[in-house]
Order: sequence, then structure tokens, then C-alpha cells
Amino acid sequence: MNLNLHYDALRKWYLFANTPLYLYKHFREEQSVQVLASTYSSSQLIKSFSGVAAQGLNNIDDLIRLYAIIFALTFKDYSDVRSFFENLAEYPLKWSSEIRNIYLNSFRPVNMFAIDKKNKVSVVDKILSSNPSTNISFKIKHK
Repeated sequence: MNLNLHYDALRKWYLFANTPLYLYKHFREEQSVQVLASTYSSSQLIKSFSGVAAQGLNNIDDLIRLYAIIFALTFKDYSDVRSFFENLAEYPLKWSSEIRNIYLNSFRPVNMFAIDKKNKVSVVDKILSSNPSTNISFKIKHK
């Protein structure tokens, strides 16, 4: 998988990072990470992460690739990457458990409701939202 990352910019953010939140913010803002997220599926990114991690970290660019993949996955649908982030702390990366917590704690439970033809409202599913506002959105399913 050709990641086409802006290694110079990402190296700079990694080397200047003094907190996991700083790293999280700047890697997510980096355009090449956003392109990575929009180009590849969650499963492709997770497979690539596992491949790079299995080969070992031989240089800083290997480390940058792993972090870029992690942060690209933060743009993906929560249900597709939840398991990945729940297990991220198992990898011996600096701040892996903190990054895991930042990601997992940025989602809030939201109830999804269904309204039937008789206007009866029922809870259909509990979904997660990364929007910290109190806005509620509804999906109406016709049965």
C-alpha cells in the first residue's frame, strides 16, 4: 500500500509533540493523513497497520506510518474501528493508550428512535456521536 504521506511535516509534528493530544490534533489536521483516510477502507488501513507493526520499527518513518494510519482510522466509522482502538494500547507505541482513550472518549451515546405509522416512538439502537453538542438527530424508519 502506497501511503503517499508528507513525511517531513509528520516527522516535525511527531518530534515536537509533548503531549498525546498535540500529536492527535496535528496528525489529524495533516492533509496526507486525511487523504489516507478517504482513499483506503478501514480494513485496508488496519491490515496495513498490522503489516508495518509486524515488521518492526526500523526507523522513524515506520513509526510515522503507524501513527498516520492510526489517525486516518479516527476519520472512519466508529463501528468499523472500535475494536482496533480498544486494542491499541497493546502496541508498544508512545502514547498508544492515551490516543486510544482520546478517541474512545470523544464519542457519546445517542439513542436512535423509530416512529411507526401510528406515531409510536421506540428506541431502535444506541449509536455513538463524536459531536459534543447537544443536538439530536432522528432517523425515521417506515415499517
